[in-house]
Amino acid sequence: MCKPGQLNTSNTRSTQTEIGDITTILTQSPAEILENKPNSESDSESESSSSSSESGDCSSDYYEPEDDDDFETEDDQYDEEDCDNYLSSHAEPHRERKFIVYESCIRELLSKCNTCNAPTLVKIAAILDTQLVQCNETTSSNAMELEGLKRCQATLDKEGIQVDALVTDRHASVKKYMREKWQGANHYFDVWHVAKGINKKLMKVSSKKDNQDLREWIKSVVNHMYWVASSSSDNEQEKVDKWCSIMLHVCNIHTGFDGDFKQCVHGPIEEHREWIKKGSKHYKLLSEVVMSSYLLRDIPKLSPRLQTYGLEVFHSNLLAFAPKHTHYFYKAMTVRIYLAALHFNENGNRKQAVRKDGEKCWSVSYPKSKKGEKAVPSKIKVDPTYKYIEKLLTVVFERRQEFATYSEASQDALMNYAKAPPAVNATYQPYDKADLVKKRCTCFPTK
Repeated sequence: MCKPGQLNTSNTRSTQTEIGDITTILTQSPAEILENKPNSESDSESESSSSSSESGDCSSDYYEPEDDDDFETEDDQYDEEDCDNYLSSHAEPHRERKFIVYESCIRELLSKCNTCNAPTLVKIAAILDTQLVQCNETTSSNAMELEGLKRCQATLDKEGIQVDALVTDRHASVKKYMREKWQGANHYFDVWHVAKGINKKLMKVSSKKDNQDLREWIKSVVNHMYWVASSSSDNEQEKVDKWCSIMLHVCNIHTGFDGDFKQCVHGPIEEHREWIKKGSKHYKLLSEVVMSSYLLRDIPKLSPRLQTYGLEVFHSNLLAFAPKHTHYFYKAMTVRIYLAALHFNENGNRKQAVRKDGEKCWSVSYPKSKKGEKAVPSKIKVDPTYKYIEKLLTVVFERRQEFATYSEASQDALMNYAKAPPAVNATYQPYDKADLVKKRCTCFPTK
């Protein structure tokens, strides 16, 4: 709790602090504060109020410590009971009393839950770390993803950030690394990546002759996977039992399942469906995909809450800063990734735009995978902001003042920042350019 202090009308600050849904805004200037003071009181009462403020009892609506250095000293600490008595004795009906509150106090207040005193979780979409791995830094392109994960883990550990859960695709080397080396974090699979693989395999099977009847069940199987992940929490066996029930559901059997999941939870099915006969050719083809041992091992790891769509959005945003059709050297690519991360962190949580009449803005989009058969509504967000550019310019000017010449700044960067790996062609055999020009020929010579 912040203690009342002497009002300093010559240096009253304007503070705006926003954390989550709680916003504290104090914007009154010294002149406005003086104008709001009651004029019906005599000068003697004003003198007495000023003398009482020096002893710790203030009658103004705004309070600010006189010296920041003395704010947290033991001599100036106030008991909560004294502060509560002060507020109750000076409270006025239908009037909100305002205090200047330090940002550190608000953060400490929101860091604990009022009920269980446990740390609170704040859901944000932000890039905490980025790693650029060059192909010659690993043995193969398949190992680059795991190398990037290891570097990110090292950075988070260095900063003291604890990872409770990690959601990835079904990369084999990542699964092994999480199982053997990073056991402190719960590893989950993104549902979209798993469902995408199932959809691809079923589309391939149904494209063959006499298997077109399976195509109408593909969407149901994919939707069933999303339902299994969202309705089963962290119960791994429940996920497996629910997933296996799809093989009886397609046969129009909705009760008497094995395991803890005994029956379907949907209501009566009124629409006409081409049910699959148990033991038929279509049933066996569907079972080969849905009941494969490789898939059943990964079903318990489906993420019940968090998914990787936020990361996919960042990758889409990255294309605006580093398009794939253009080649960039290592340092230039690193800088462009950093810029994309700054832009995403500032605009990744934008709200939906609202019209003047209060109606939310929507647009109609046609997913490429649906091929025009389905349209979905998309939120229109507010315009992006670019405040990070001002911060970057400030850092540039500060660095210019620190180093007089470009060579000094470059030397400092080489000493304090990560070095770029050798170029990909550094290990290649050198060739003489003049000899290559002489031997150059074309299949379509010109006159």
